[in-house]
Amino acid sequence: MVTNSEKNIFEISTQRLESIYNTMSVGIFRIKMTATTVELLSINPAVCEIFKFDDYAEFLGHWSRDGVVDTVLPEDYYLVADGYINLWREDRNSSVVRYRVKNHGVTYLKVNNSVILRSDDELIVQQEIINVTDNYKLAEKTEEMLRQKELTENIYETVPVGIMRLYGDRTNEIIMINSSGIKLLGCTTKEELLARRPQGRLVETVFSSDAEKLINKTQKQLKNQWDSFTMECRVAQKDGSVKILSITTTLISPNDQRRIIQRIFHDITYQKRRERQIRDSYLNRLFEIITTDTKVAYVMFSAKTLVAEFVSPNVEKLIGVTADDIKNDILNINSTDESYETFVKRVESVKKNAPQSREIMRIHNKTGEERWFKETLYRIKLDKEEKILAVISDRTEELRVKQTLEDALENARIASRAKSDFLFDMSHDIRTPMTAISGLITLLKNDISDPEKTLVHLSQLEISSQHMLDLLNNILDISRIESGKTVLNSEPFDIRATVDEVKTVYITQAELKDIKVFESDKLSSTMYIGDALRLKKILLNILSNAVKYTQNGGSIWLSVASMGENANGYDNIRFVIKDSGIGMSEEFVTKLFLPFERETNSTTSGIVGTGLGMSIVKNLVDLMGGTVRVNSKLGEGTVFTVDIPLKPVEKLENAKVDPIDENKNLDIKGVKILLAEDNDINAGILMRLLELEGAICERVENGKAALQAFESSDIDKYDMILMDIQMPVMNGYDATKAIRSCTHPRAASIPIAAMTANAFAEDVENSKAAGMNGHISKPINMSALKATVSKLLK
Repeated sequence: MVTNSEKNIFEISTQRLESIYNTMSVGIFRIKMTATTVELLSINPAVCEIFKFDDYAEFLGHWSRDGVVDTVLPEDYYLVADGYINLWREDRNSSVVRYRVKNHGVTYLKVNNSVILRSDDELIVQQEIINVTDNYKLAEKTEEMLRQKELTENIYETVPVGIMRLYGDRTNEIIMINSSGIKLLGCTTKEELLARRPQGRLVETVFSSDAEKLINKTQKQLKNQWDSFTMECRVAQKDGSVKILSITTTLISPNDQRRIIQRIFHDITYQKRRERQIRDSYLNRLFEIITTDTKVAYVMFSAKTLVAEFVSPNVEKLIGVTADDIKNDILNINSTDESYETFVKRVESVKKNAPQSREIMRIHNKTGEERWFKETLYRIKLDKEEKILAVISDRTEELRVKQTLEDALENARIASRAKSDFLFDMSHDIRTPMTAISGLITLLKNDISDPEKTLVHLSQLEISSQHMLDLLNNILDISRIESGKTVLNSEPFDIRATVDEVKTVYITQAELKDIKVFESDKLSSTMYIGDALRLKKILLNILSNAVKYTQNGGSIWLSVASMGENANGYDNIRFVIKDSGIGMSEEFVTKLFLPFERETNSTTSGIVGTGLGMSIVKNLVDLMGGTVRVNSKLGEGTVFTVDIPLKPVEKLENAKVDPIDENKNLDIKGVKILLAEDNDINAGILMRLLELEGAICERVENGKAALQAFESSDIDKYDMILMDIQMPVMNGYDATKAIRSCTHPRAASIPIAAMTANAFAEDVENSKAAGMNGHISKPINMSALKATVSKLLK
């Protein structure tokens, strides 16, 4: 039986233990553990203090069922869990666990677990926690300092940047230098470095001019602590190469202490080389862009090896040779007849500030054109090496203009001398068909009752009148060309269709003389921008002469081919016309393209002509920017080669070519026509011809009368108007404009066609500008008239 005294002693002991439990600074947990649960029995106040919880209730909010306070760092969770598990086979264990404590960051807690009561299925555990943060952080800090020191030493010795400290007084004693610094300064060891420091100054491997500049800047610019500057120095290496170092020099000692200077230097050789490459690449690209579309090409090659190092991208367009061709063989920049030895001697003779120039003619490798070039060689020094810069400029146009002016002057002299001859020839040539016409009219009067003779006379009269028209047309053409009034059209056209139209004319002429015709077509495109009418004129003049001067049973060849793109982006079209005719003398070939020139011999005396056809051809070809060449021998035939640059049409849908189809229905029977014509005879003839075709024609004498007749007419009185241009009172242009602006219901829609002796391309454009829909040239060709009327009324 327990006495009161013993009971009192027990209570007092319990109270003392409880007091110690509640006041001690060590946190204590009492925990009951089973195989599946961890139950918190109690904690002392120190636990809340350690974890910085306000009270027991807040603590319970962070207690998890597995016996872990949830502020533990996730990576240390296993330490607490493993501590519980290990208690089933041991009585105590210990670990240091990191917790994130409110407002205090990470705290290190030492956790001691002890089993105070054990049974088969239950443990009573007391867990003590002690804050050991200060000890651990001190240990970590010490460890970090050691690690940083080791790292610094490793970096110092392994960094590719050179680091040197030295006293900045006269001795320039080296305090320290790392291995990279020794190597960058061109030495192997510190002892070698010191041995190569004359008078204790800079290492002798540094270029003397750079060393002197570095020393002077150090003395002048480093006045106060942390003053600094950076400059580049060249350093010779043992293998003979040169490194470029960027050296940053800083005064690091306080002003009242012995001067200590720190130099940090790193290798920028590659960087400087790369910068130069980028600069050169940029300049090359810029130079390429600038020279792409110019008529001057540049080639730079080594004066020693003669290997091309730069070729401007326009060289292929200019001379037809690729950059790779020139890089493979420098001779490709020259004409093919120059030997390698000659070229070498020419290069060697080029002196500095004394360039050498020459003018050469070469055939363009792609287009076959004859082009003139000025080639100038300059000797320059680049990157300490001798280079030759070849400047190749296209002077074809310049020389062509010069030659044209010289030719024009010479032609003027010749034309002046030939003027009287021409007037004599024209008088003869015009009088010849006029004599025939006059005689045929007399014969018609006498033979009017004989239908057979009448038809023969009329056929001969038609031939003579056509010859007279050809004479007048050629005279007008050459006159307009030489006066500068000829303006080329620039319209899409089908070149094959144009050549086919020409063939229709000359093949018919050839068949009459049993001349065989051969053709060749090697065109890469069919649609071009240009003047189809003038192109036909060129071809017809040459082909007509070929037929005219080729004997019965002879042959004519016509070939058309695309020769490739020229320097201006145009397709060079080559026409070759060859005949087996009588040919020309060598002397006359030189005068072939002069106006009014005709070769006179027994073979040609019976052939009529003005001597203007070839002059027209030459002038039109020149206007188009082309060339014409002729090769001929008496008795062996003639070859004409015509090169004309034409711009290809990129999109066929943009090109609208609508030639008149002679196979269409040309019936104009019943068409009601208002005819404006001031000449009574011409008006009477035309009205009779129209009536023969079944048309209904009403005539007025001038443009004003045409306007009045149309304004007062019913809506369906006239189907169309044929309008002369040169008329009294009101001309055809003004009359058309007045009709288009009047109040008649059909003012805007009625077809109006010019019918005039104004037959040039600009006259056609003037007619369109006035509001006309078509153009018919005088003298009137009924087939052309009917085709135009049918087209406008369809």
